[in-house]
This record gives sequence, structure tokens and C-alpha cells, in this order.
Amino acid sequence: MIQIAIPVRARPLALCECGARPQHVALLGQGNAPRAVGQFRGHGVRHRIECARCGARTEPQASFRACLDIWGRPGDQTQLQLTGRKRA
Repeated sequence: MIQIAIPVRARPLALCECGARPQHVALLGQGNAPRAVGQFRGHGVRHRIECARCGARTEPQASFRACLDIWGRPGDQTQLQLTGRKRA
């Protein structure tokens, strides 16, 4: 799976709960996990909004607009149940 950070220039994203500016990430392909090999769903592009500082992120969505509905737009974000990175 390829992950590409896409700059958001038109309107900035709402700040993360930690105060950092999150980024829009496009996920291309399905990866090579045993359950994903041979599965072709849609066009293979998923979107996610994630914070590089604390690791909070949305689940992969079919569109960037769906991510915004979960993450929130500047000024209207409420506390969400976002997933974080698993610590080793």
C-alpha cells in the first residue's frame, strides 16, 4: 500500500486535540495482507486525516469529504473517538 500526504491549501483542517495541524493522506492499493490479496474494491483509493504529532487518525474512508465529516472542519470540531498509534 502506498501512502501519499496531500497538501490542503483551499481551507485548512481543524486542529488536532493536541494542537497540531493534521494532514490529508491518500492510501493507494489494498496492501499485501493475506486477506487483501486478490480483492479489488472500488478504485483502490482511500482517504484518511491523521496527526503526525500524536497519531490520532480517522479510519480509511472512500472520500476526503467523508473524512471531514468525521474529523470536523475548523471551528466545529468536537471530541471524537479517533484511533491512535499502537505503542511497541
